[in-house]
Amino acid sequence: MKTADFTRMDPQREPEQRRVPVHQRSHRCLSYSNVAATLALVIAIGGGSAWAAQHVHYLVTSSNQIKPSVLKKLHGAKGTTGAKGTIGARGVAGTAAVNGAAGVSGGNGANGAAGVAGPTGLGGPTGGSGAIGATGVTGPNGAVAGYSAAAADITFTGGTDTLIVSKDLPAGDFILSGAATITAVSANASTPFAVQCTLSDTASTASDTSQFQGLTSFPVLAFYHNAFSLPFVVAVHTTGPSTAEVTCTDAFNGGNSYAVLVSNATITVVQTAVNS
Repeated sequence: MKTADFTRMDPQREPEQRRVPVHQRSHRCLSYSNVAATLALVIAIGGGSAWAAQHVHYLVTSSNQIKPSVLKKLHGAKGTTGAKGTIGARGVAGTAAVNGAAGVSGGNGANGAAGVAGPTGLGGPTGGSGAIGATGVTGPNGAVAGYSAAAADITFTGGTDTLIVSKDLPAGDFILSGAATITAVSANASTPFAVQCTLSDTASTASDTSQFQGLTSFPVLAFYHNAFSLPFVVAVHTTGPSTAEVTCTDAFNGGNSYAVLVSNATITVVQTAVNS
């Protein structure tokens, strides 16, 4: 049987490899790719008869020379995982890193929500007195001026509008007030009498009249008497000078049957800014 040189069918090989006979390279280690390629070639030829007829050996050196569908069938089962290798020596420590430049400051964050109000604090000490305020505007006077007059005992038995006491006044607004104590005296018990007195102003039509009537029923020594007090008050407005006065009248005009007299008669006058 003639032995063929497999290198003549591989024009891709280097010149020095093509010149090496097969029997001179048989001592080289077989690899998985060489074995797979050889088996693929045998199958690809189409059977042992074709191979025997040619009596030629072909060397496949690359998986690219094998049909992909054939090459796929040549892969064997996955081998078992090999033992874990030993841990390699620790590497040399690297150089210390240089600190980078400071970053740009971030913007201000949004304001947080308002917190819950805290409890009311304790009251502080009492503050010192403040400065005295400015004096206020003077208000209108309630009373502008005052006047008064009084009279001693005056008998007015049988008299009509007998002047008891008076007081001269300027023009203006006035509040007039007065009083008079009246005593009726008779030699007989239970003598009837009636007296009236009036407070008025000569420049005004306003006036106040008080009256009293009764009996001389209270014995004093050899006589019988009765005493009473008459009050007066009136407001007047005048445009010129005038006179305030108290006058009294013996209404029954008792004559000699009894006598009447006035004691402690007074007039008190208050001038106002304006009567209202």
